[in-house]
Amino acid sequence: MKKLFTLLTVILALMFSGSLFGASGGPDAYGYIWRDSNDPLGPVPSWIDTNTFTPTVRVFNLADDNSVGPFNMNWAFHYYWGDYSTFKIGSNGWISFDNVSNIASCFPGIPTLGGAGDNYVAPLMSDLNFISSFPAFPNPAKCYYWSNLKDTLVVSFYNVPWWQTGTPDWFGSNTFQVLFDGTDSSITFTYRTMNGTFTQNAGCLTDVIIGIENSTGAIGLESFREVTPPGTYAIKYKYPPVPLISVRDLTPVWNQNNKNAGEFYPVGLIPNLQSRVKNVGNTNFTNSSTFAGTLRNLSFASVYTANRTLPTVAAGQDSLLIYSPQAVVNTAGQYYWQVTCNNVNDINPGNNTNSSEIELVNLSGPTAQLTYTTGGGNTFSWGWNGGGTDDGVGVYMYPPVHPMSIN
Repeated sequence: MKKLFTLLTVILALMFSGSLFGASGGPDAYGYIWRDSNDPLGPVPSWIDTNTFTPTVRVFNLADDNSVGPFNMNWAFHYYWGDYSTFKIGSNGWISFDNVSNIASCFPGIPTLGGAGDNYVAPLMSDLNFISSFPAFPNPAKCYYWSNLKDTLVVSFYNVPWWQTGTPDWFGSNTFQVLFDGTDSSITFTYRTMNGTFTQNAGCLTDVIIGIENSTGAIGLESFREVTPPGTYAIKYKYPPVPLISVRDLTPVWNQNNKNAGEFYPVGLIPNLQSRVKNVGNTNFTNSSTFAGTLRNLSFASVYTANRTLPTVAAGQDSLLIYSPQAVVNTAGQYYWQVTCNNVNDINPGNNTNSSEIELVNLSGPTAQLTYTTGGGNTFSWGWNGGGTDDGVGVYMYPPVHPMSIN
């Protein structure tokens, strides 16, 4: 009888009907909880009209089953045990702090290890659509984001319909937004006007997923499944005052420079190979950590290896590691500098390796070519689909020697 009561409680919690009874959930394994706007302790639905703010950025090139970004919020949002300053937006109603290319139907439940993507929030992860194949039926969907460059990010989805087979290839309209509040590390989903005619796909039991998931895919909160929220409704995810688990997580934040960007050097002695490493967890490493560095050519053959070790790494500590002896490579071409963190207590192996590009340039002749391509790139067609009228695209190259001139 007790088991039956528990099952019924779970079912009723998922079958949200917009009643006066509030819904809530958690904590997850880390300590996050959520409450909706029907809960006396929950958020008050409040739409933030960032279109009246400056500068609000319109997000272009969202389509069907794709994502765009990363975008820079110019401050770091604390999510689970990580700090993130960039984000990607998915056309299917999700926002990720990782470089996720696509999450499509049938959608992964939350949490899901090894799913299509991790480290995301899902205000309305569903088969949404931003484009139309029929000029007579233009798709009304739009997306904007706004950051105050200090502690607030708002991402808004306006009039976004679902995908369908037919003419037009979309139907319905949903307007919702996500507020990332850096002052308390909370996340709020607000639903303004929602279409209630959505019907689930008989072959898929995860047409709609609402919740948050961490960087490993092992922890998260799924607030609703197969349920479309009503309008004038909100869900708030609160960061735990004290996390419930101890996290040790090493990662190479960047190699060579703080943009992790490619660099050019003359053939021969590479002045320095380095990596900025950090314990992004909330608990100290009290045992030795190894940071293995390897320089590889395009055939993946190793031309240089060196290790650095740190006896301890405190929570939040970052260190710049300089590798020695210096690398001597006498063949021009493209190489990759790869650094991998190793510690048996590391909870998240998914972010243990980082690579950056190094180009060795032969300067023995009167001219030298600087390129990030692997050869023959000038014979191919390169395309770029831009956004607004003031957008552009470019490549930054810092020459291996000075003075120099451009031909």
